[in-house]
Amino acid sequence: MIEKMNSAVWMLLQSLADAGFEAYIVGGSVRDYLLDKQLADIDITTNATPEQMMSIFPKAISINNEHGTVLVRQKNIIAEVTTFRKRCSDQNYTLTFGETLKEDVSYRDFTMNALAMDRNGVIIDYYDGQSDLANRTIRAVNNPHERFKEDPLRMLRAVRFVSELNFTIEKKTLLAIEQLNDRIEHVATERIKEELSRLITGQCAPKAIELLLKTKLIHYMPIFKYEASFVHYLAKHRRRFISFAHFIAYMYYQNNSISISRWVKAWKCSNKEKQDSIILFEAIERYGRQGMSNWLIYHLPERLDKSFVHLIDTLYNKLLDVNELQQFRNKLPIQSRTELEINGNNLLQYFPNQQPGAWIEQMLTTIEREVVMNRLPNNEQRIKEWILCHPHETN
Repeated sequence: MIEKMNSAVWMLLQSLADAGFEAYIVGGSVRDYLLDKQLADIDITTNATPEQMMSIFPKAISINNEHGTVLVRQKNIIAEVTTFRKRCSDQNYTLTFGETLKEDVSYRDFTMNALAMDRNGVIIDYYDGQSDLANRTIRAVNNPHERFKEDPLRMLRAVRFVSELNFTIEKKTLLAIEQLNDRIEHVATERIKEELSRLITGQCAPKAIELLLKTKLIHYMPIFKYEASFVHYLAKHRRRFISFAHFIAYMYYQNNSISISRWVKAWKCSNKEKQDSIILFEAIERYGRQGMSNWLIYHLPERLDKSFVHLIDTLYNKLLDVNELQQFRNKLPIQSRTELEINGNNLLQYFPNQQPGAWIEQMLTTIEREVVMNRLPNNEQRIKEWILCHPHETN
C-alpha cells in the first residue's frame, strides 16, 4: 500500500529527518490514503520552525507565518508543511507552536483527520481514527464543543464529509453541531461557500442537505437567515447540484424576490458563477415557455448541459439527455455570431444614410435568431435581401 504514495513525499520527509527533525504526513492526506482515494493535497507536520524549513528548502514559499506553514515543491508534488501546533489557554482559541505530534493532532477536527504517517509508512493513531474510518463515522477529537468553538466551520465540514464520503456523524458530535449551530454566522462567507459548494455537489448531497436542515445550520447562512422560504425549497430538492450556479438558478426560479445579483453578492460568488446562474435561469424559463428550441440550445454553453438537464428534470419532471443536447447543438446552422455571413459594417453599407447606433445590435440579434431558427439561410445575399425587406428594423 505504501507504494501508492508519491515517492517525492517520502523524499520530502527524509530531507526533514536528515536535518534532525520529526516529520509526518497528516490529516486528510492520510485519511484519503487509507480510503484508497486520490490525494488532492499533501499536508505535513513537523517540529521544524518555519525558519528552519526555509533553510532546508530554500525555494519554499512562506504562506502563513502566524501558523508556521510553508509551501514546498518536491519534484511533481506541492506540499503544505506546518510546524506542530497547539492551542493557547486563552478564550480566543489562538494557535501557537507545539512540541509533539500528539499535541498537534489533539486539536484537529475529527478522528479520521487526526491520523499521521511517518516516513516508513507507519500509521500513528492516537484517537482511534482508523476504527472510525472502518465504521464510516465522523467523530470530533476529544470534546466536540471545544473543537467547534475553536473553528465553527468544522460543523459544516462534518456535514460536507457526509456528502462526499457517505459517512455518519457520531451522536455527541451531531448534538454539539445542533447546540452550537448559530456560531457558523461568525465564519467568513468565503469559507462557508467553499464548504457548501462541495457539500451540495457531493455524491451523497441529499443525505447531507437533510443534515443541514436537521441541525439548522442552514438557518444561519447568507440569504437563508433572512428568507425562510428558501429553506423549504432546499428541503424539496432531493438531488445533488452540479455547481453553485445550478444552486442559485434553482433557488431563484423558486422565489425571485431575491435577485441573482443579491445571491451572488451575499455568497461572494465569481462573475462566472453569476453569468452561469443567469444563463441557466433564462434557459429553464425559455424551456417552460417554448420547450426545446434551436435558440435555447444556441445560448446554452456545453459546460452547463448537466445543470440544465437536472433543472428540467427537477422543475418540469421531464427527462432529457446530455448527449441529446449535444446532437441538437451540432445541428445548429451556426455556433456563434462570428459565423454570420454579415456584420455591422455590412449593415452600414446597406443603409448609408443611417448613423451607427443601437439599431445595428438589434438587427444583428434579429438576423442571428432567424438564422439559428432555420428561418433564414446564412448566406450574405439572402440575408441582404431579407434586411432590405425589413427597413423598419433600422428605426
